[in-house]
Amino acid sequence: MGFFKINEFTQKLYQYIEARLELAKLDTEERIGKASALLIQLILLAMLFGSMLLFLNIALALYINTLSFCVGAPYMGFLIVAGTHFFIIILVMLLQNTLLKSTKKWVIYSLQRFVKYVSKD
Repeated sequence: MGFFKINEFTQKLYQYIEARLELAKLDTEERIGKASALLIQLILLAMLFGSMLLFLNIALALYINTLSFCVGAPYMGFLIVAGTHFFIIILVMLLQNTLLKSTKKWVIYSLQRFVKYVSKD
């Protein structure tokens, strides 16, 4: 009689372990799905933001070309916009250590929020 109880107990334990593994698998799939969807949304937003900046820069360059000091040189607006970007890059390079520290803090904070978002039920 004791043998049957042990056998029944091991079967129930095996079923319980299988159920827990299946639950963990489904939970992991759900988290991966959430993370993938969020990542795709961020990539699409970054692409839209990048194209918006591109067209705004082109519009700014074309507007600068219409100003009185650029009448004879239709390329001057593009040179001014490119020069402005060049100076911004130089400024970022000079402030690299300060920007790196604040960016590192922001990235860590964002990753922590992302993990909390993905892991919440």
